Amino acid sequence: MNVATTALSLVIATTAFAPVAEAAETTKTLTPFQVTSLAYRGSFNEAGIPGYGSLESGIATGDIVAEDVIEAAIASGRLSAEALDNSAFVSSVDNQLDNLVDRGN
Repeated sequence: MNVATTALSLVIATTAFAPVAEAAETTKTLTPFQVTSLAYRGSFNEAGIPGYGSLESGIATGDIVAEDVIEAAIASGRLSAEALDNSAFVSSVDNQLDNLVDRGN
């Protein structure tokens, strides 16, 4: 192989794997709505956050709060740990959770 062929192979290989790296990164940057939606659909059951009506009940009684849902999203690998330190993000998830309960009433 000459230098040009080797360089071209490297460019092709790098380009082929770039979408995989980007996809992994995007799973770490969910919106508060997406986090709440995943919780509602039961995506965080394994982390102790129930879905659907049980989630709504837990929110209404105060047994489940925004930080719990965010921690479950982090534990599932869908959200970066920095989200828990972002007070605006936590507040937005809290508002989304409240909207779930208000919508059900």
